[in-house]
Amino acid sequence: QLKIISLEDARDVYITLEFSEMNSDFKRILLLALLSRLAIASFMILCSLPRIFLNLQVDPGSDVLQFPLGERTVYTTLLEPFTRWDSARLLSVAHYGRDRDGDDVYREQAHAFLPFYPLAIGGLKRVLPFPLTRLDEKESAVLSGLILSALSFVIAAGALYDLTYTITRVHRPADAAAMAKNVALLFILNPSNVFFTTVYTESIFSCLTFCGYALWARGDSLSRNRKWLNQLQLQLMAVIFWIMAGYTRSNGTAAAVYILLSCLGSIMGEIRNIDTARKSYALLKTVFYGASTLLWHISLAVFVSLPLAYHDHTGYISHCSKQIQECQEKGSVTNDFQKINPVCPGDTGKWYWPLPQPIPFHLIFPIKSEFSFYSYVQRKHWNVGPFRYYKVKQIPNFVLAIPMLIIGFYACWCWCALSVRRWKQCQPNSRYVLWKHWYRWVFHALASSSFISGTSSSDYPCGPDDDTKYGHFNRVFSNCPYLSSRMLSHYAILFATCFVGALISHVQITTRLACSSCPALYWFLAACLTDWFCVGEREQAFILRKDKRTMSQTLLWVYLIVFNVLGCFMHVNWLPWT
Repeated sequence: QLKIISLEDARDVYITLEFSEMNSDFKRILLLALLSRLAIASFMILCSLPRIFLNLQVDPGSDVLQFPLGERTVYTTLLEPFTRWDSARLLSVAHYGRDRDGDDVYREQAHAFLPFYPLAIGGLKRVLPFPLTRLDEKESAVLSGLILSALSFVIAAGALYDLTYTITRVHRPADAAAMAKNVALLFILNPSNVFFTTVYTESIFSCLTFCGYALWARGDSLSRNRKWLNQLQLQLMAVIFWIMAGYTRSNGTAAAVYILLSCLGSIMGEIRNIDTARKSYALLKTVFYGASTLLWHISLAVFVSLPLAYHDHTGYISHCSKQIQECQEKGSVTNDFQKINPVCPGDTGKWYWPLPQPIPFHLIFPIKSEFSFYSYVQRKHWNVGPFRYYKVKQIPNFVLAIPMLIIGFYACWCWCALSVRRWKQCQPNSRYVLWKHWYRWVFHALASSSFISGTSSSDYPCGPDDDTKYGHFNRVFSNCPYLSSRMLSHYAILFATCFVGALISHVQITTRLACSSCPALYWFLAACLTDWFCVGEREQAFILRKDKRTMSQTLLWVYLIVFNVLGCFMHVNWLPWT
């Protein structure tokens, strides 16, 4: 017997099946993320065994801090590969604190590492029953860091899956689960996997950052139904995660830029939806909405930026305590890079705020100073600053970073190019050109990035005559969900990360910076590896089910595999890597 059901019942059945598929894939992603950490950790140990058995001594340099574990035992052999480079500094801060035997250089360099991750290691070490495993304090710290990194990575993979699903299900409900699975798998296979496994901040930072993005996206999706209270609750939860991320790494304050871009998008989307039939009422409503939204988002951005400012403030007090009163009286501090402690010669101070730091926090904290101790330490001990890394001897490090810089900048260019095409498509005539009317495109891009803007003109397919206007470009980029207009803020963060990595920080860390903080990177890689850029291919595909690959896809897979393998071998043997 045939049973006739209503449209609403059919929709409920579809949603139930869709949720069931998502839930099943989500569990598999979490399990695969955990197994991948175990596999990479085992491979790192395996890569360190030849050096141990052959008794090869590798000298990383006298200026490189080490974290020795004591006499050679089974435990030290297994845990020693995870104490290299910055791991040693993080473990030292967790074990010794920020002051070790009156070592001023150690105290100063420790300030370059924000305290949340070392505090989390210390807290986990006290909770877990390590005495049963016969580990000493140092070995317990290493094992705590590994457990924390593994669990954080699993949660980060799940958060990235949820973020992708939330953004794409609005316009691509049939493909949302497959797209989220592809993106999460690429995160598990990212080229900086070694840093997501060892005792580095990458895993916990990506966990906190992606959880914040996922909660914020869920809140934005509620704005379509005007559920403001639920949206504000989710945004507050997202800000809590971003505050913890900002207390883990300095680039966690980039979430403040994300919040401000989201604010502008919401306001522009509301302006574009003004009801012309009730113009005076709609205008008054839009002004009230814009003012309240702007005030709310600026407040959240300030809270997200506070952890780095507070860390800078406490570092100043700790290292410059003898001169604080004098500096407060004079109201200025200059940066003397020839001495460990800053001096106060007068009112000729320069700005050295940590990047990104758009808010003058000297107006909030009591020290009347324009001096940033965090930037001072980074500049003095690691030579961080604009173009300071552009030297001939750093060419190998630029070679390591070039693939990520190319991918990152090209991804941002593709998003902008597609956004311009969408803007031109919705124009009533063709008299607008980008170089003359760029402000109109900016308004369109911001308005389309908001969930308030609706489904009208942000991600629709090509028109019948588009090939005559845009040719091959239109066929390649048409309706690609991984380059959705909703993803404006994420691609902006990706561009800023690559820009800072290329010009200001050590260029080789650009790879792990982008991998740990930019969901847009994985969206673009998924677009490339699922044939969304191939003419005529419009159906979603699984990235690992591909019989025939293009040259660019093959190169991307080679890049991911080579960086995963070489990264493990180079890192555990004290060889420079990203």
